[in-house]
Amino acid sequence: AATATGATVVLTYSVPYGTLALDSANVRSYPQSGFRFVDSTDEKAISNVVVSAPNQVTLTLASASTGTGKTVYYGTTPHLEPRQASTVPGGNLRDSSGEIWKSTLDGQRLDCWAEHQAFTI
Repeated sequence: AATATGATVVLTYSVPYGTLALDSANVRSYPQSGFRFVDSTDEKAISNVVVSAPNQVTLTLASASTGTGKTVYYGTTPHLEPRQASTVPGGNLRDSSGEIWKSTLDGQRLDCWAEHQAFTI
């Protein structure tokens, strides 16, 4: 679910284990952690992305959205370059289930990473 008030956008997720986390230690750091905000006027700059509650992410836009058709995209940055690990679309949002679940093969965390998605507001 997603709501927008002024320059603040709150995304609410279903998180079966633990809490949400923005992780740039286990994957590369994505611009705006992988989030984009678009309305009928244009793509809006995001000035801040934070986990604001165990199941919520809050985006702060550089300015309030005045258009219609407000949509938040996650992990869907347009890709015009050759497909390489450093340019593939993605994001930094995951749950914290890796604190509970570990790989039996190598002991690595088994976190659930957010899927590529679009939130219509």
